[in-house]
Amino acid sequence: MLLSAAAPILLVLSTCLGLASSIPHRSRNIKSAPSELGQSVDLKVHRTKRTSVSSASRSFRGARQASTAALDDDGITISQPKDLFSIPVTVGSQSFDLLIDIGSADTWVADAFFSCFHHGSIFPQSFCALGGTLNQTSDPTITSITDVNLFARFGLGDFAAGPMARALLSFTSDTTFMQEVGIVSMMEWSNGDNFTSGVLGLAPRNSTSKFPGTDWTNDLHCPLNSSTTIYGYDGEYTCNQMNYDSVSVNLASRLSRPYITLALSRDSSNSSNGGSITFGGLGDTTDARINSTGRFTDVPIEPLASDDTKSIRSYIISVEGVSLPVFTNLSTPTTTSSTRRSTPTDWDHIRKSHHHVPQKRSAGTTFIPMASSPNSTTTNSAGSSQFFLESNLPFLFFPLTLAKSYNNLFTPTPDHYYDISRNHYIYELNCTELSYVPPLAITIAGDSFPINPEDLVIREQVEYYDYESEEYIEEELCYSAVTDSAVMADEVSLYNALGQPFLKNVLMLIDLEDNTVALSSRPYYES
Repeated sequence: MLLSAAAPILLVLSTCLGLASSIPHRSRNIKSAPSELGQSVDLKVHRTKRTSVSSASRSFRGARQASTAALDDDGITISQPKDLFSIPVTVGSQSFDLLIDIGSADTWVADAFFSCFHHGSIFPQSFCALGGTLNQTSDPTITSITDVNLFARFGLGDFAAGPMARALLSFTSDTTFMQEVGIVSMMEWSNGDNFTSGVLGLAPRNSTSKFPGTDWTNDLHCPLNSSTTIYGYDGEYTCNQMNYDSVSVNLASRLSRPYITLALSRDSSNSSNGGSITFGGLGDTTDARINSTGRFTDVPIEPLASDDTKSIRSYIISVEGVSLPVFTNLSTPTTTSSTRRSTPTDWDHIRKSHHHVPQKRSAGTTFIPMASSPNSTTTNSAGSSQFFLESNLPFLFFPLTLAKSYNNLFTPTPDHYYDISRNHYIYELNCTELSYVPPLAITIAGDSFPINPEDLVIREQVEYYDYESEEYIEEELCYSAVTDSAVMADEVSLYNALGQPFLKNVLMLIDLEDNTVALSSRPYYES
């Protein structure tokens, strides 16, 4: 959509009356004394290397929008790059780099003899693109746990399954403890980067994936977080998902301050600098690689509104709305008046700091509340919507009308279609003709968190074999970081999420005891 150059109409950042007063929060300035810094570990960031497999000819975009069967038969080698953030972890007497995942509570490492699956077929281990594997038989410090198994499910149909064991886990001098871990013998894994060997799960305890028995295929029939009997067409299955003390539980009981502080970085220098994670404190907020404002907004972690048990299973927070630029010829939902205090969004600073990202001056900004894009399964009584915080998701999942409102501001406007390789909709941009990236700020507990424009466009390199020309063709594809909410595992609820584009722009402190997160804006830093 071409934007008019007509005279601007100024619209004021606004919100619904009384919306903020019903959401408990407080803002505070925090400056850590040296004794409160905690122990920080540098994160490494790598790109996924996994590809899909194919054997005939078809245009790349056609395959992306085709059925799964067509995708697998069509001569396309598809790269699925995203940033994977990892830290070195010692498991028993062996050292690995494990993927940091705040959306999963299970910690696991691949066994030396694991089987790699893809759409139900076994592939060579190299297809899962792991960095190394664990040899339990040569490590007497790792003891097996009998008659239980791990069956952890992830996005895109990924899973990790295998026996469980107790091992000494260590990643700093203050974080050494005995931990139940999965020794994964079977997996389907789209997060391979030829560097990491498994996952360090930092989600709450109630989302662990331990089951009785040794046959993980029985667990395939069980809904997430289920303890019930399932009657399938081929028999009866007892689901008894078992909680155990996850890494986050053990950290909370051992750290002098029960904090995990995460600062993901965008790695503009391509030096594998992924930011830092701090255990037991804040870290140095004045470090140029963090560059936090030091002003924190406290937000409660909530149970999913549709979960009758009201258990804290994930890091879920309420989001009030977003701020978008407006132009004279665009019709964008607006609100009128407000008593809420909100941090101004410094769009000019965003433009001046990132000249290589296409920008233009708008007529002003408008606040769009989540209440204008209701999602009955995740919108709370205050009019905000619940969002999962996900360190391993390259997108922002917004309600449909809100995602469309934002993406219609790109110049030119993106193509909108369902990408079966990702199992959700995407907005594909024209890399060469892209002339305007609309700024975006997310409002949480009355405060505005701007997203650096560099994080609002996802770029990926793809390679496919064209049978007509008998050549391999390389292509760059671009996507908006904002897309439609995905369907959750229950195939009913919609899944809103703040993924890497948000987490790369905040310093996030997770209080493991109080079930709160504290957010501090950091859209500009050395990386």
